[in-house]
Amino acid sequence: MRIALDFDGTISDLLGAWIDHARERYGVDIPPERAWLGPDRYLDEQRHREIVVALVTSELALDVSPLPDAREAMMRLAAEHELFVVTARHEEEGRWAERWLDHHSIAVQGFAVTSRGPKLDACRAFGASLLLDDSPAVIEELHGSDVTPVLMDAPYNRAATLPPGVTRVEGWPAFEALCAKLNAAG
Repeated sequence: MRIALDFDGTISDLLGAWIDHARERYGVDIPPERAWLGPDRYLDEQRHREIVVALVTSELALDVSPLPDAREAMMRLAAEHELFVVTARHEEEGRWAERWLDHHSIAVQGFAVTSRGPKLDACRAFGASLLLDDSPAVIEELHGSDVTPVLMDAPYNRAATLPPGVTRVEGWPAFEALCAKLNAAG
């Protein structure tokens, strides 16, 4: 099977790094479900942007941890499937994500950036039949297409209403089990 994977919030724990950076740099504790909502009562627009830029376009990007079980699960999945990263990052940000994958010894067969655009064409270009992503908007975009969307559970996406039949997985072990089930089915 050819599997497309989002990067931030799916492979890398950018949310955890973002929350830690906000605490260390600005002394604010931001609840995980609020972190991606943009400037609000916790951080103004300038500080919000500073954190994002630092964590996706500097050496700090390499220190972001993988999500729990991501690295190990990807290594096991790569033994049976082809893995591709499809990220909404822009080119410069994407180069840091590729460096991050190398830094963490995670190999994939292909890497694409969509510059905040739709992901369906990139998934199709890789021949992916499945995309794991943490964004409900991306799940909605792919729903009903030839690429099956799977939502990686996260505090900020739990309130989202998913289209009928879309699977939500609570972490990498659940995603591995889903891949095994889909692979066995066909």
